Amino acid sequence: MAKESEANANRMGAGMAIGVVIGVVIGAAIDNTSTGIAVGVAIGAGIGAVWNRQQRKGNGPGENSEPRDESD
Repeated sequence: MAKESEANANRMGAGMAIGVVIGVVIGAAIDNTSTGIAVGVAIGAGIGAVWNRQQRKGNGPGENSEPRDESD
Protein backbone atom coordinates (compact mmCIF):
# COMPACT_ATOMS: atom_id res chain seq x y z
CA MET A 1 0.00 0.00 0.00
CA ALA A 2 2.84 2.39 0.79
CA LYS A 3 4.37 1.90 -2.64
CA GLU A 4 1.11 2.84 -4.34
CA SER A 5 0.82 6.12 -2.43
CA GLU A 6 4.49 6.89 -3.19
CA ALA A 7 3.84 6.44 -6.91
CA ASN A 8 0.84 8.79 -6.74
CA ALA A 9 2.86 11.39 -4.87
CA ASN A 10 5.63 11.16 -7.46
CA ARG A 11 3.16 11.66 -10.29
CA MET A 12 1.67 14.73 -8.64
CA GLY A 13 5.12 16.08 -7.81
CA ALA A 14 6.31 15.59 -11.38
CA GLY A 15 3.21 17.34 -12.70
CA MET A 16 3.76 20.25 -10.32
CA ALA A 17 7.42 20.52 -11.36
CA ILE A 18 6.49 20.61 -15.04
CA GLY A 19 3.81 23.19 -14.28
CA VAL A 20 6.23 25.43 -12.37
CA VAL A 21 8.67 25.31 -15.29
CA ILE A 22 5.86 26.25 -17.68
CA GLY A 23 4.82 29.01 -15.27
CA VAL A 24 8.32 30.45 -15.06
CA VAL A 25 8.53 30.54 -18.85
CA ILE A 26 5.13 32.25 -19.05
CA GLY A 27 6.11 34.64 -16.26
CA ALA A 28 9.37 35.57 -17.97
CA ALA A 29 7.48 36.21 -21.20
CA ILE A 30 5.02 38.59 -19.49
CA ASP A 31 7.60 40.08 -17.05
CA ASN A 32 5.67 38.87 -14.00
CA THR A 33 7.22 35.70 -12.63
CA SER A 34 5.03 35.54 -9.52
CA THR A 35 1.87 35.37 -11.61
CA GLY A 36 3.54 32.91 -13.96
CA ILE A 37 4.48 30.60 -11.09
CA ALA A 38 0.92 30.70 -9.75
CA VAL A 39 -0.43 29.82 -13.19
CA GLY A 40 2.20 27.09 -13.51
CA VAL A 41 1.24 25.52 -10.19
CA ALA A 42 -2.39 25.40 -11.32
CA ILE A 43 -1.38 23.83 -14.63
CA GLY A 44 0.89 21.37 -12.81
CA ALA A 45 -1.89 20.31 -10.46
CA GLY A 46 -4.04 19.55 -13.49
CA ILE A 47 -1.25 17.55 -15.14
CA GLY A 48 -0.62 15.58 -11.94
CA ALA A 49 -4.32 14.87 -11.47
CA VAL A 50 -4.64 13.55 -15.02
CA TRP A 51 -1.57 11.33 -14.57
CA ASN A 52 -2.97 9.98 -11.30
CA ARG A 53 -6.32 9.22 -12.93
CA GLN A 54 -4.62 7.43 -15.82
CA GLN A 55 -2.52 5.38 -13.43
CA ARG A 56 -5.55 4.32 -11.37
CA LYS A 57 -7.62 3.30 -14.39
CA GLY A 58 -4.77 1.50 -16.13
CA ASN A 59 -5.01 3.68 -19.27
CA GLY A 60 -7.86 1.55 -20.56
CA PRO A 61 -11.17 2.66 -22.03
CA GLY A 62 -13.42 4.59 -19.68
CA GLU A 63 -16.61 3.32 -18.08
CA ASN A 64 -18.76 5.29 -20.52
CA SER A 65 -16.98 4.18 -23.68
CA GLU A 66 -18.71 1.97 -26.19
CA PRO A 67 -17.66 -1.68 -26.47
CA ARG A 68 -15.11 -2.44 -29.15
CA ASP A 69 -16.34 -3.78 -32.46
CA GLU A 70 -13.99 -6.68 -33.17
CA SER A 71 -15.82 -7.92 -36.29
CA ASP A 72 -13.30 -6.27 -38.65
